[in-house]
Amino acid sequence: MNRFWAGLGGKLLFIGLIVGSLMIASLVVRSKVDDRSNVYDSACRDIQYSAGYNYSFEGPYIDIPVVHTWYEEALVKEKVQKVKKQSTSIVTLNPKNLSALEDIKTQKRTVGIYSSPVFTGSLKIDCVFDVEYKSNSEYEYKFNDAVVYIKSSTKNLLETPDFTINGKKTESSISALIQDSGASKYKQYNSDYLIALCSVEGNSVSFSTEIAFRGAESFSVKPIAKNNNLKVNCDWPSPGFTNFAYLPTERTLTSEGFTAEWNVPLGSSDSGEIGFTYKEPIYLYRMLDRATNYAFLFVIIPFIVLFLFELLKNIRLHPLNYLLSGVAVILFFLLLLSFSEHIPFGISYLISAFAAGILVTVYIGAVTKKLGMVLAMAFSFALLYGYLYVALQSEDNALLIGSIFLFLILAAVMFVTRKVKWPSAEKKVRDAGTGSAKILEEKK
Repeated sequence: MNRFWAGLGGKLLFIGLIVGSLMIASLVVRSKVDDRSNVYDSACRDIQYSAGYNYSFEGPYIDIPVVHTWYEEALVKEKVQKVKKQSTSIVTLNPKNLSALEDIKTQKRTVGIYSSPVFTGSLKIDCVFDVEYKSNSEYEYKFNDAVVYIKSSTKNLLETPDFTINGKKTESSISALIQDSGASKYKQYNSDYLIALCSVEGNSVSFSTEIAFRGAESFSVKPIAKNNNLKVNCDWPSPGFTNFAYLPTERTLTSEGFTAEWNVPLGSSDSGEIGFTYKEPIYLYRMLDRATNYAFLFVIIPFIVLFLFELLKNIRLHPLNYLLSGVAVILFFLLLLSFSEHIPFGISYLISAFAAGILVTVYIGAVTKKLGMVLAMAFSFALLYGYLYVALQSEDNALLIGSIFLFLILAAVMFVTRKVKWPSAEKKVRDAGTGSAKILEEKK
């Protein structure tokens, strides 16, 4: 039994136990990342709630009351007579053409050490309605009682917009203020409707408005006209377009922001939305979570280097040397989490990698007194931290990069150990272990 623990098998078993213990420690670090991510999400929700969350816009529409008159035969005083019947309903006009121009500016709002983007903007709407209805003996359209309205959450508005209808400016109101006027007599509009009285004259109605708004996370417009055109200018560099019914017809992305244009024909109230979401270029806590997935590599590769030096250069290390080196490597991830919440990720990564790498390299150099060991450890850490940084910055190619990296590591180990005669290596390690024990006994 003692021969086993002193030999190669015992050494590998000790290293395996240390690796397992360090993997458990990496899970603790990963749970800390999850905890901080939840705190961040909560802070972002508070910021987004204050800004009104997502901003969505639909409209404008024109509602025109219509009185339907018809006659039914009925028995009146034992005589069959025609009795006049009436009902009132609403017809809704969608624009023929709708153009929207949106200019959006972004600000970072903070809660404690956490921040989230909030946007303010101006939405300019121009559209034309075709009026194809005419009153007759059966249908009487109340053109003077029409209303024009848009659906826009009032919590997102920075000011009450004016509507310009056929060249005349009128102030809009939330629906509750004019429930007894115009089409409001016959249709209920909730508090997210901005509405104004609209006297329809002639065969068309022109409409324009400018809405100042704020929000967070996303902006969307529902294309409800026969022809819809939306242009967006925004200073956010990483928009997301894929969660909407239509992709932009044209878009330009730069580090300073983006421009996008949508042209959507044959829209309706049942159409999906067009717009964009505010996406973080690379979400910090997702990167940190992905980084902890590589903890096994950061433990096992330095251990491989140490073990190969033991095997090939007749250097003997105690399991405690492996353990302390592995703990320093695991602390890299905790340092990265702590620093990146306060300073940019790239700088945090550089500081954490330098601290952990230098600590282990200097420690192993002091233990072994071998310059070759120092250079080998420095090179392995530079390779490891460089690989991880590239993998974190390229999420789509991370699997490809990782597979190639692991293949190269395995090839390097196989190449270095190609001439090792393992039975002799087993005897060398066992003899060295026995020799070390004798020296300790003599000192006693």
